[in-house]
Amino acid sequence: MFIRYSVAIIATIMIAACGNDKPTMKYEAPADGKALFKTNCSSCHNVKVKLVGPALAGVNERWPNKKKLHDYIHNSQAVIKTDAYAKSVFEANNKVIMTPFPNLTDDQIDAILKYVAEEEK
Repeated sequence: MFIRYSVAIIATIMIAACGNDKPTMKYEAPADGKALFKTNCSSCHNVKVKLVGPALAGVNERWPNKKKLHDYIHNSQAVIKTDAYAKSVFEANNKVIMTPFPNLTDDQIDAILKYVAEEEK
């Protein structure tokens, strides 16, 4: 009985963490991709392993249109409405809505993507 409740509580915490409404922390150096990833992405993503969202290794190759990838990170639901690939990612991940990150700058997203590319090696 205790284990069942413990699992339910842990699952609730994990789901709540993916929908975190905390403001995005501000970073100045482009080398902060790792810190940005840990703060904004790691509760749902891993570089090499699928968690709530897809593994991010190869994301730069899967999204050849960098602007569209940035738009997806800022607001995935808006991009899903107009882009077939974005819709397929959404559907392949059980239609779990990615938390929007409108406060991340393009430089911050690029720092995260650079970190992901370095970690996938």
